[in-house]
Amino acid sequence: MTTNRTQTVLSPWLTPVRLASTSNIAGTYYNGPNNNGVGATLTVAASSLTVDSVLCEVGDRLLLQTQTNTYEQGIYFVDSIGSTVVLQRAEDQQSVEQLKAGQYVSVGAGSLNAGNFYSLVEPLPNVIGTDAFVFNADPSAGAVSFSGPASTANALAVFSDTAGNLKAASTATTLGQSLSITGSLTASTSITATAGPITSGSSGDAGSFISFPSTAANGTFIFEALNAGGAFNTTLRNSTMGQSSVISLPDPGAATANVLLDTGTANILAMQQFVGIKSVLTFGTGTWTTTRVAQGNYVSRHTAGDETSIIGVDLTPEIRVAASKGFRLDSFDYIYSITTLAMDAHSATLDRIAYANNVAVSVTSIPITATLATATQANPYLTNCTVTTPAFDVTADSKYVLEITANNSATSDYDFYGVMLRFSKTIG
Repeated sequence: MTTNRTQTVLSPWLTPVRLASTSNIAGTYYNGPNNNGVGATLTVAASSLTVDSVLCEVGDRLLLQTQTNTYEQGIYFVDSIGSTVVLQRAEDQQSVEQLKAGQYVSVGAGSLNAGNFYSLVEPLPNVIGTDAFVFNADPSAGAVSFSGPASTANALAVFSDTAGNLKAASTATTLGQSLSITGSLTASTSITATAGPITSGSSGDAGSFISFPSTAANGTFIFEALNAGGAFNTTLRNSTMGQSSVISLPDPGAATANVLLDTGTANILAMQQFVGIKSVLTFGTGTWTTTRVAQGNYVSRHTAGDETSIIGVDLTPEIRVAASKGFRLDSFDYIYSITTLAMDAHSATLDRIAYANNVAVSVTSIPITATLATATQANPYLTNCTVTTPAFDVTADSKYVLEITANNSATSDYDFYGVMLRFSKTIG
């Protein structure tokens, strides 16, 4: 017995369209004079129509594939543009007999859909004007459509929703899987890893993180791992803090240097000492009274008056004792308060006075870095003043005086609490 197999060849392509819709086009749908799709129209209550960023013209062939009422979908042409825009079903999609699963149409223009192909997929409508037309943007994948531009240079294709649709990656894109890059990774904005690490290199393949400053050619900050001599990991992390902090690495003074830790064979010991109003040489111009502001806490208060006072604090005993034990003064906290009205000006200097035959022969200012507040606030200020070069020549014929210039306005109330000296010593 001989079995004959025949093949019927039907053209799978439809006449190309100029534009394909990207969202619902609201209008009044009319299913034709015989209510069967022949002569069906969609009337838009507007004097113009823009589809996929392109202004439509009479005669344009359109694919409506994103309608809220899915029975309105299909291929139309722009019949007229006046007080309304009238779209009429194309002649190749006016009856169910013309519709074949797998027919596809190409798109010629549009900011998103230019170059895309859309195929007609099952279930096909049994009744035009009642049943849905279903189009898909990728005839080879069936359930996948590309919702972004047809071609985006150097773009990463990512899933745009839970239905499996694709789009070009943007700065707001979240990847649901790991991303491995064998070359360098450059970002014009930030790179964020949510609930996961960012890794540079891999075991046996070194990598580093490089941060550039805002000024060109002013060096970089490189964070990289070196061989630890074994399977040892180093973790750098913060502890629980009461405020936001910035940790700056000092200039080590050499091309390479070690950071000294508070444990191990080399460390930094620190001490601090409070110097209160009893060590003040003079409070300067104005009326000053010793005032108890809290239990065991006394200040010297300047009575409001438009005058400049220079407060002199003798730090010699504290610096001399600390130096004899190998400590240096790195910084000090200046504690004060301003109420009623802001001060006119506020500054501080640290001076070394050398003596010969009981006469001061030279005064050398020791550079400090500090910005003293002049505004009022409810709580006392605690301003840290950094000693730029913490090295001191401690001799029997020299002393150290901190001078604070407080330029008060007519109604400024100013309280001097004291200074907390902060010393450090490197050993090991």
